[in-house]
Amino acid sequence: ATISVPQDHLTTIAGTLYELGVIDDAAGGPVSGVMFERHINSIASAYFLALSEKVGLHDRLLSSPSRRLLLGWLVESHHFIASAASYMSVAISIAPSARTRMILSDYLATEFWHGAWVSKGLLAAGLTSQELTDAPLLPGTLAVTNSLRVLAASDFYSYVACLCLHESAAIEGVEEAAVGFWSAITASDILPETVIHPFREHHLDQKAITRHDF
Repeated sequence: ATISVPQDHLTTIAGTLYELGVIDDAAGGPVSGVMFERHINSIASAYFLALSEKVGLHDRLLSSPSRRLLLGWLVESHHFIASAASYMSVAISIAPSARTRMILSDYLATEFWHGAWVSKGLLAAGLTSQELTDAPLLPGTLAVTNSLRVLAASDFYSYVACLCLHESAAIEGVEEAAVGFWSAITASDILPETVIHPFREHHLDQKAITRHDF
């Protein structure tokens, strides 16, 4: 039997399936930035999950954490959060349009002070400002920040895709998992609430740039 579907309905269905990563665009036609971002997010979610399980850090933090491990992870998180300007500024400088520069500048303005914000949690844990300044980034953290900086300078749109993927709310189901993760970390009482609070709020309250259409 032949099923007749109006063209506009068929286009909507195909667009939704594309965003979910179920189908690809064999014709290579133009799509909106938001639609492409959702497509990439859907495809990447499986890789994010696989990588997370392979590394096992979050499972370790939830199952048998130590104060040293949790504090070390928060220090590295602080380093990465504080490095935002080092790669975002590069992307802003080569943005292809005034509108795109405005979007990224606005985003950086909201992110710039977050490093100082989460550092208050580490100070509450007993670390000093000098210790945070002197603490070197682990190779993995340094590799991520350097790769983002190089990508921002060499392939603007690939950089933006990575930035959107990095956002907590970008991948379906991640926000719910993040709420559960931080609830468990807080309930473990390994570190005081004053230490955990800024990191938890930064993670859960980030404003995703995916609302913009690059």
